[in-house]
Amino acid sequence: MRCPQSCALALSAFLVGQIVQGAEPPADLVVLNGKIVTVNPQSSIVEAAAVREGRFVAAGANSKVKKLVGDRTRVIGIGITSVIERNSNVEGYRTYEKLKAAGELSVRATVTIGYGTRNTTEEAEKDGDALAKALGEDRLKHFIGLADWRKGGLKVAINSDHMHGIDPNKSLNPFNPFLAMYVAVTRRTESGRVIGPEQRVSREQALRMATIDAAYLSFDEKRKGSIEVGKLGDLVLLSDDLLTCDAERIKEIQPLATVVGGKVVHDALSR
Repeated sequence: MRCPQSCALALSAFLVGQIVQGAEPPADLVVLNGKIVTVNPQSSIVEAAAVREGRFVAAGANSKVKKLVGDRTRVIGIGITSVIERNSNVEGYRTYEKLKAAGELSVRATVTIGYGTRNTTEEAEKDGDALAKALGEDRLKHFIGLADWRKGGLKVAINSDHMHGIDPNKSLNPFNPFLAMYVAVTRRTESGRVIGPEQRVSREQALRMATIDAAYLSFDEKRKGSIEVGKLGDLVLLSDDLLTCDAERIKEIQPLATVVGGKVVHDALSR
């Protein structure tokens, strides 16, 4: 399966290049010619990755990973890449002092970022205008304060709240992960107003919050959350490059193909 240069590969985990050994058995799935953001501690970007029996077995240069292509290997050739992963949800702390203390104690606290209710980033987007009118913009500067929580040493996960409707963007609690990352990066409300710009995080930080940091919060960081040998081989092929596209396009990114355990379970490209 091939996709255009404008495609972005969102991987459920990201990894540093691994050296592919000579006589290894062929992979079930190989992704080539990508910009694969590993979300590992070194924030490495590699060209290719391979999955066998549901788990990553290699990631690195095209020339190395190509050696794992066999007669029955499914090969996905792409142009650009980015990331998405399953995340978790537990109750978070509410004050900077508590967050700082939690960070010092290595407590695994999490924050959900949502569109309209409770403690989710989309909450800042959907409710921000009404809350600013009712409470004043000054009081909202630290509302869903991702930057403060990170400064306090916490691992922060961004994800959606419970569903009220089936539209990922228009339901009462939107569940579009790219909308959540968009709000984390821009701090824009539904009307376009920016509230608390000092709480913005970088795209890579938002991506980590949706992948490896989310896995950490559910005690799953050793089996998912980054592209590493032995971790679950879950990938998402995206319509744009999350790290470089115009900020307003982040919330419009669409999944073009989804790979779970090395198997393609959703393929919009071949429709």
